[in-house]
Amino acid sequence: MTNLAVKLFDTAASLADGAQIDWEQVERALSRESDRRLLHQLRVVAGVADVHRSAPEGLKTQQRRPAIETWGHLQLLEKVGEGSFGEVYRAHDARLRRDVALKLLRIGRGDATDRAERMLHEGRVLARIRHQNVVTVHGAEEHDGRVGLWMELIQGEMLANIVTTRGPYSAEEAALIGQDLCRALAAVHGAGLLHRDLKAQNVMREQGGRIVLMDFGAGERQHGPRPLLKARITGTPLYLAPEVISGGPSTVQSDVYGLGVLLFHLATGRFPVEASSYEELGDKHETGERVSMREVRPDLPDTFVTVLERAVHPDPAQRYASAGAFQKALATSFAVPTPALLVPTPPETKAPRGFVGRWTGRPFALVASLGLALGLSIVLALILLGRDRGVATLGSGGPSLAIRAFAGQTDDDTYFAAGLTAEIATELARTTKAVTVMPVEAVERVPSDTGTQDLLKTLGAQYLVEGEAHEDAEGGFLTLKLSRAGAYGSSWEWSFEQPRGSLSQLQQDAVGRLVRVLEVRRRAEVARVPTTADDEAYRMYLRGRYHLLRYDYEKAIELLRGATSRDPNYAQAWAALARAYFWRREFPSGTRRDQMIEAARDAANRALQIDANVGEAHGVLASIVDQIDWNLSAAHREFEDALELNPADEASRGDFAVSLMAAGRFEDARRVLERGRLLDPLTPTFTVYEGQIAYYQRDYEAAVDRFQRALAMSPELWTAHRWLCSAYLASGETTRARSQCREALAAKQEHVPDEAERRFDFAWNTMLSEYGQVLAKAGSEVQAREILEELLRIHSASPDAVRPYAIAYLYASLGQTDEALHWLEQGVQERRVRFLAMDPQADPLRSDPRFASLVAREAELQH
Repeated sequence: MTNLAVKLFDTAASLADGAQIDWEQVERALSRESDRRLLHQLRVVAGVADVHRSAPEGLKTQQRRPAIETWGHLQLLEKVGEGSFGEVYRAHDARLRRDVALKLLRIGRGDATDRAERMLHEGRVLARIRHQNVVTVHGAEEHDGRVGLWMELIQGEMLANIVTTRGPYSAEEAALIGQDLCRALAAVHGAGLLHRDLKAQNVMREQGGRIVLMDFGAGERQHGPRPLLKARITGTPLYLAPEVISGGPSTVQSDVYGLGVLLFHLATGRFPVEASSYEELGDKHETGERVSMREVRPDLPDTFVTVLERAVHPDPAQRYASAGAFQKALATSFAVPTPALLVPTPPETKAPRGFVGRWTGRPFALVASLGLALGLSIVLALILLGRDRGVATLGSGGPSLAIRAFAGQTDDDTYFAAGLTAEIATELARTTKAVTVMPVEAVERVPSDTGTQDLLKTLGAQYLVEGEAHEDAEGGFLTLKLSRAGAYGSSWEWSFEQPRGSLSQLQQDAVGRLVRVLEVRRRAEVARVPTTADDEAYRMYLRGRYHLLRYDYEKAIELLRGATSRDPNYAQAWAALARAYFWRREFPSGTRRDQMIEAARDAANRALQIDANVGEAHGVLASIVDQIDWNLSAAHREFEDALELNPADEASRGDFAVSLMAAGRFEDARRVLERGRLLDPLTPTFTVYEGQIAYYQRDYEAAVDRFQRALAMSPELWTAHRWLCSAYLASGETTRARSQCREALAAKQEHVPDEAERRFDFAWNTMLSEYGQVLAKAGSEVQAREILEELLRIHSASPDAVRPYAIAYLYASLGQTDEALHWLEQGVQERRVRFLAMDPQADPLRSDPRFASLVAREAELQH
């Protein structure tokens, strides 16, 4: 791209930002008459923009209000975007009981009929596709002389905006996004359609991380008619395949090319072929003048570059034959494919500046799907450069932040410092959606002598918070340091102190300062008040949480009950108490399991009655509704609320993933885990869950790989050994299964050294059952029956200590079908057995009609 084109790029961007422009200086830099004419048009637009900016705020607010209140069955709530051919509204669909995005065609133009047909065509295209990564259209109709299309309301940010404001993605990040988009494109092609307008402005990153392919206005059937004129070509020129630019038909390979250009742009901020006019673009395609990805980003892995170079090859026959083939190539482009952070870290090479303004007013809930330009200045820039801005979006997909556990000045500060660290992390996550807060444990997984910049690079984070906390007779003290990633990363330091009686205000002061420095928006619904005004309640809460995270449930419950007793309106303490009760249920000691569960339910509900924005309470309630009530749909809503308020809640994320597996929603479970890995890339826990997905899908090779990766991260992780035993057993590798079962039992024994306590540990007894199954399969039936008798004795003494399925599957391995089905029936009645339809342990029973009835009964109960 020429310097003159870049000059016009910057001028248009400044105009969009509302910045002052030296028009004479820009004009002196332009030599071509066509460029001067365009500059004149931009200057006229600037005058219009100045008038708009000078309008009273009341008028601007009024302009967002819909001119009409209803359209068909939709109630129009607010206008969120407007372009030359129509408007976009946030509307409420009373039938679906949800807010939707409504795109209404503007009337009064000569080509209204053609545009109406195109919009109805867009609706028909989208209605044929149902995929996680494709925007869902609900309907397209005509009312009162206006054609409208309504679809799901996507709240997030366009990938184009992210690249422009924060720089290119890493190769791993781009590959992860690319795989989602390949899956979306495969769904489009599977419906017999072509997208024909793939570009970064047509892809949204939704709050929570889902990648969504938008705007199918250009979509058409495969094998459609060949365009007769270049003027009929649909799509943004820089993303178009050379054969389409030269007048050829769109194909699957031209869509693959467009997606390749999109990923090229995400990783470099550039395009494979750049030009400032349509004619220049065609000439460069003909002469083969292309931008070298390796020269722009020499740090990119060769394997990744090779994949993209094939995707954007000038010859369609040399490209990937399908989106599925492209996705497979991206997945294998890294030796160890670990999901990477979806918030890009700018490399030293800056991307060209685009047209994203610095919005300071309230964010708009838009949907870039609708392809509307925000103003005439952007439209003029599009004419020149083939890029669009779309409508401003709600949510920032903002900075990622890691927190190192605070140090204490003395040994007595251990509880205070550890608790304050966790509370600031949690409060920051729930206070603003715009900051991605990693779990404190993510930093603890990195060697302690790692420098700040290396640590940030390892985690893929942009900021690191460190501190030192101290409490004495006078009050509480906290020093805080915020460091930013980069060769010349900045850092800030502050000190806070609060007298006795206001200790909990320390975390509010710290969170408030971080929010201001990071320049992010607070959630309006989260109150900016101390969590409790009682110092002793706060101190007991911090200590209780400390013991909870170290599995000392009795001590945690004692302290947290004390905190709620001193301050009955302490929502966070009630939530932590709920989690302590729920985790305590599996280790009965004088208390029945059902009593622990109901105590947890009551505490979680009490927390939410006080403050509906306590994510931990939503998470505990979700786990109860899922695992105890088997109400999966209600549980999933609670899990989503929990993770929106605290994405770093790994316990809730893991339970959510398992629940999705139980529902057979393996891809959704993977996505939940992938989003968690972005927050904590070094955790082995999510790797174990990924292995479980492969196990239930009977992909034992992949399952073994994931469990072995988890053990490479944490050799003493007993759950990884246990599941590795299961995978080897299912695949018939009895010797390896026996070895891993022994490793699992040894590791669990280290974790729970007290033999009496292990006897009533259901996880220990489940592993004993699997070991018995291995022995039975290896021909050691006597030893297997000894384990069975032991499990029956324990169950008789304490039914909560042994799950019915553990006994059932051991019976099945010994060929006793009637006894196995009896115990499975008991498990279904008690709602203590899941995965019947998919668990390989149940394979010896599948030919029996009674087993099929149990599977149906389980599915019926899991509503």
